[in-house]
Amino acid sequence: MSTVIFSKATTDEHIDGIVALQQRNLPRNLTADERNVNGFLTVEHSSALLWEMNRPYRHIIALDADEVVGYALAMEKVWKDKIHVLLSMFSEIEKKLRSLKKTDLKYYVMGQICVDNKQRGKGVFRQLYKKLHDQMRAHFDLCITEIDERNQRSVQAHLAVGFKEFHRYTDEQGVNWVIVCFNYT
Repeated sequence: MSTVIFSKATTDEHIDGIVALQQRNLPRNLTADERNVNGFLTVEHSSALLWEMNRPYRHIIALDADEVVGYALAMEKVWKDKIHVLLSMFSEIEKKLRSLKKTDLKYYVMGQICVDNKQRGKGVFRQLYKKLHDQMRAHFDLCITEIDERNQRSVQAHLAVGFKEFHRYTDEQGVNWVIVCFNYT
């Protein structure tokens, strides 16, 4: 029986493991049934970008032996211009915070979370978020992420670990997004 341990990404092997797991879960590498049942990822990151994003807050990883079987990416607002698909999300978050008169709140974006198929349903998702929250709550008021509305597995998983729906919008490509928020205050 294997034991999953949680750590911060600190080596090339960790970053390579994140990329490998990410690649396996991109829509182009999944069947329609796999996407519907297990969910999917939207953003593809390069190793170089993952290394850049890994400072000052480290990505959280789940390891089974030496294999990355889960990860949670912390992303500060400074990265919004590096990942084009996220521009509309940041714009929507800022609009929503202005409408709530909460622009003083400090937030970061959960850049992506993924758990390998063989580890799903074992609490890995919850533990990745726990470790990420432990690292981030002293520095931020909110953790925010967006989920493609078609990815109901992810929407439900986020709600189950304490995220609340924050906003919904449709982007310029017609994709419906659910923005969820975890409040540290």
